[in-house]
Amino acid sequence: MSFLGAFLMPHAPVLIDKIGDWQTNDVQKTVASMKSIANEIAKLDPDTIIVISPHGPIFSDAIAIYNQSDYKGDFHAFGEFSLQYNFVKDADFIAQLIQTNAQCKGDYYPIDEPLFQTHQISEKLDHGVLVPLHFINEVVSRPKYVFMSYGHFSYKRLMENGYLLRAAIEALGKNIVVIASGDMSHALKDNGPYDYLPEGPQFDSLMVKAIDQNKPWDVFAASEKMIAGAKECGLRSYAMLLGLFLKSSIASRLYSYEGPFGVGYLCASFYEVGVAHRDSWYASLNEMWEKRTAESRQKEHPYVQFARAVIASRVKRMVPPKVIFQTTHVVVDAVRIQISNLQEIQSIKRACFVSIKQEGQLRGCIGTLFPVYDNLLIEIYHNAMAAATKDGRFYPIQVEELNNLTVSVDVLSDMERVANFDGLDPKKYGVYLISNRKNGVLLPDLEGIKTVEEQVGIAASKGGFLVEEIEEMYRFTVDRFS
Repeated sequence: MSFLGAFLMPHAPVLIDKIGDWQTNDVQKTVASMKSIANEIAKLDPDTIIVISPHGPIFSDAIAIYNQSDYKGDFHAFGEFSLQYNFVKDADFIAQLIQTNAQCKGDYYPIDEPLFQTHQISEKLDHGVLVPLHFINEVVSRPKYVFMSYGHFSYKRLMENGYLLRAAIEALGKNIVVIASGDMSHALKDNGPYDYLPEGPQFDSLMVKAIDQNKPWDVFAASEKMIAGAKECGLRSYAMLLGLFLKSSIASRLYSYEGPFGVGYLCASFYEVGVAHRDSWYASLNEMWEKRTAESRQKEHPYVQFARAVIASRVKRMVPPKVIFQTTHVVVDAVRIQISNLQEIQSIKRACFVSIKQEGQLRGCIGTLFPVYDNLLIEIYHNAMAAATKDGRFYPIQVEELNNLTVSVDVLSDMERVANFDGLDPKKYGVYLISNRKNGVLLPDLEGIKTVEEQVGIAASKGGFLVEEIEEMYRFTVDRFS
């Protein structure tokens, strides 16, 4: 045997009594479960433990393997200075994973000290790794370790990378346990990290039910809105965990769940109990995803259909697509999009933003504040290509991502100058600020922004100046199409 099993464990530092102090008394159910899992792992006696953390280096184009020379960490950031951790790295497994990754064209990438420094990331182990291992280290006899994060990929792609991880485990032949570190919703109460959102308890309830009923994949059938509203930090590491069982039947066990501080803490185990049948959980999940995608595409506004066609053509052909304007249709390569009032739209000059998301996570967004091109459709055309290929925060969209993308188009009104904050409303108006030839902008009705002060402060920060340095202030409205 080589792959022994997998575990889902929370990583709240409050679970450690030296950090949580009296608050640890309120999470004793979770503490007991962490200790039970540690004892279970001790019985398995693994050669190596792999931990997938949501708080390490997170990239849009890679799954980072922590490959620094030494695995060291502490809880200084949480005010605790007596706990020090040192772990032995399994360099052999990392070498095997890199080899398997190259053969299977996966997304794993080793990050050594120079790369940690280049990306301005601390080389010390993050609490996503340290909290689970605090409990495990007390009872497990000194195995070797491999730590990694996840990438901002689709859940499907993360599961496929989980299966690649399984292939590396089987190729090396060592006895290995995998831990997905992650907390559930952070929006269970107003006094939590986020204000209360109804999607928070809904998501956690679904997660608990799915694991308890031995259908741990069911959570991925949840709507994008529910998952985004849950504000969780464990679903992507959990997707990689499930990928370990891509061609297997799974036995899941719920240890405990609680959320006294506004964050859900869930402990669970997962074991292989046989080979998956043709109608496996993964096949069913893929079928559901494809059906949902097809249904959503049928409801898209013509502006969005046009932007999507431009993005797809640009990504596939790697050159700007040819567009033909007909009487009631726009043709992008061979794709025809019906726009009933096409001639009218061709006479409208408006600025716009094109946003691309992948399962609720931003994947690219480029826009104009003032009209640059002859009409709105040409404005959408150029911004769609730029959002897919030139947003400096992300690597260009790849062909294999196209089926998992959500596209929206925001059409801006003309700018209207305002004298003070009284003329602003973050739900209704976006803001455009000018200071000494610098400018900052923020769209309206963005999640988490409730006050004018927050909106203006963020827009000014994006522009690189202080609120006190604002010279001109404008507002605008947005027509949002999805």
